[in-house]
Amino acid sequence: MGADRRGGQPRALGILVLGALLVGTLGQAWWPPTATLDCAPAAVRWVGLGASAHARCGTGERLPPAVAGALGLPLPLNDAAEEDLARLPGIGRDVARALIAARPLRSWAEVDAVRGVGPARLATLRGRTKLDP
Repeated sequence: MGADRRGGQPRALGILVLGALLVGTLGQAWWPPTATLDCAPAAVRWVGLGASAHARCGTGERLPPAVAGALGLPLPLNDAAEEDLARLPGIGRDVARALIAARPLRSWAEVDAVRGVGPARLATLRGRTKLDP
């Protein structure tokens, strides 16, 4: 005769839910609070290495393109990786690859001349990327 397991499922689900609540509460208590950067986007810099690397206002290195995009800052069109450009709305891998092949891009007219870039994509690129000075 097999054991009756009907009562085990609700109990296991209850334990799972309580465990998730406990982990979530501990995670909130341990996780550091988020900070905001209250400086101009041009003043945001990258400091530290590895897991301790972070963005801050003031002195430091230029932000890596992927970090700039994650912070909502314009990606540097001539330095951004193909993956970062492809993630922009409506751009995709083929246009990202064509943009990289056309580097260095010095003007928006040059960007517009890249195969696959039309008015809509050019508008997206102008709003989400920047050309190096």
